[in-house]
Amino acid sequence: MTANAKLVSTTRTATASKRRGGGGFLRQLGLQLLCIAIGFTVVFPVIWIVAMSLDPRNLQRPDSLFPPGA
Repeated sequence: MTANAKLVSTTRTATASKRRGGGGFLRQLGLQLLCIAIGFTVVFPVIWIVAMSLDPRNLQRPDSLFPPGA
């Protein structure tokens, strides 16, 4: 294999891998925002249930997440 053929092969491999999984800043930001949104929708109900179990007032519709008597 000549030096030129190795250079072309390396350049093609680098370009293909950049196209395949390179992503970018906006893609990474979008994925992280998606993970935060999914995490919030999973964790918030658990925190809500724990807070309601600690509420001594036994309200059906509480006005705050953390009750004053907890």
